[in-house]
Amino acid sequence: MRDARKLLRRIGPDLAVLGLFGAFTLAIFGRPVLADPTGACLCAPYSADPSIYMWSMEWWRHALADGLNPLYTHVIWTPSGVSLAWATTVPTAALLGFPFVATAGPVAAYNVLMLSAPVLAAYAAYRLCLHITRVFWPSVAGGYVFGFSTYMLGHLLGHLNLVSVWSIPFEVLLVLLHVERRISRARFLLLIVPLGLVQFGFSTELFATTVAFGAFALVVGYLGGGRDVRARIRRAAASLVVAGGVVAVLVSPYLFYVLNDRPGKPLGSRTATAVDVANVVVPSSLTAARVPSLADRVTRNESETVGYVGLPLLAIVMLFFVRERRRTRGLAIFATFALALAASLGPWFWFAGTKTGIPNPLGAYGFLPIVGHALPARFVLYAFLAAALALALSLARPRASVGPRWLLAAAAVGALFPNPTHHWFNRDVPDPPFFRGEYADALRPGENVVVLPYGERGFSMLWQARAHMDFRMAGGYVGPLIPRSFARYPVVHWFETDDPPAYAGPLLRRFLREKRVAAVIAGPGTAPVWQPILRRLDPSPETVGGVQIFDAS
Repeated sequence: MRDARKLLRRIGPDLAVLGLFGAFTLAIFGRPVLADPTGACLCAPYSADPSIYMWSMEWWRHALADGLNPLYTHVIWTPSGVSLAWATTVPTAALLGFPFVATAGPVAAYNVLMLSAPVLAAYAAYRLCLHITRVFWPSVAGGYVFGFSTYMLGHLLGHLNLVSVWSIPFEVLLVLLHVERRISRARFLLLIVPLGLVQFGFSTELFATTVAFGAFALVVGYLGGGRDVRARIRRAAASLVVAGGVVAVLVSPYLFYVLNDRPGKPLGSRTATAVDVANVVVPSSLTAARVPSLADRVTRNESETVGYVGLPLLAIVMLFFVRERRRTRGLAIFATFALALAASLGPWFWFAGTKTGIPNPLGAYGFLPIVGHALPARFVLYAFLAAALALALSLARPRASVGPRWLLAAAAVGALFPNPTHHWFNRDVPDPPFFRGEYADALRPGENVVVLPYGERGFSMLWQARAHMDFRMAGGYVGPLIPRSFARYPVVHWFETDDPPAYAGPLLRRFLREKRVAAVIAGPGTAPVWQPILRRLDPSPETVGGVQIFDAS
């Protein structure tokens, strides 16, 4: 009994923090999802990106169970298939979500992982802040600023890979413990390597940028520290090199495909996804503090309009720098914040929705290997982690006036409060009965079909996952790039835009013949413009389970 009470006292604060962040998450983001976990998803109603992650969780289960190469698939973009090395197929999420996929399906599994992401991110940042400050409530405030930052709010619209960032604060915590010589090199390696693999399996982009910003912070700490600090950082850096080598060996099959299947062009526009300078102080529609007329001026891509830090938090960071600029930790925290925020502005400065034509030297990183493919707005993640540390340290200061500090902190937290009326949910994920089992009577196992709406215009990836990959598709969506073996067909462009010309029929027949497609399946949401074209292909389509099947043989 005494041991139980001791354990409860030890873990009680952690459970309370998890409960606090969990309750907040469910109150703001969870109600429609809890009401219908398999029919609604925590994602913007206009985005098909969530279907990539839903599909990926089923794909990894399917590939591992059948002994297939999980890094190259032939179930989409059939018959040629496609490499998944540069796709966001989230193997970590697939492994963590397997029990939910098996019992409740891919939509429910996606919802569980999305709802847990801000909770775990906030908790991890809380633990990091608590290690540095040793004070409970300032650490809770720091955890909130990171876990519910505008970065997290933007990507809760449908980017599972980009909100699964809870390993990053834990990695920073481990490095600090190693620098402080509280854990041995062996123990450090035993803990940091699995965390690195977890992050790599969520997002190779964030893994690469975490390494880059972590290295920068260590360099700043080394240059600003005394002899003892430099010796400790050198020791930690050597351990990190060893850890990086171990991770590289363990993920070498993946790296082989990454290096051999490099895309011929960037996966996204660094200019189009740059943070607007005004957005740093002008909130977008993601937060309750937004002013609609101003929010529209700073918004280009809603999920990437994540630069809003707010004047109160900016003031806290600046005051922290003034106070701590001569200390190693203060210099490292502020320098990381400044670099991350400046780099997030992209190669050219934007102001109030207008490209100024003024170059940003800190945004010109496109020449770098791997990191050069990262989108600039996502660097804000590291600015928020630094800001969370600055906030927690500022609030934890002894012998300082409590009232003004907490009033400013409350203003910073309030400025980041999520907009409760925003479209966080897709309440009606299309789920025709055909893909829940009726397909087995209409299609042969492994048969190749075209499913409409095509690619990112619909949920064909989710529907294939629902059917456990029992049919193949001459199409798909695992990212912005279309395989060269498909991009040369005009009909693929027409599928992607729902804008076929009057002469599309013969070219559609050629495409279906050359890709050995047995049928075209028109699901919910198929654009009416395809009906006359498909009826020339098959005048009497079969209607089964909420879809139309046009024979293409």
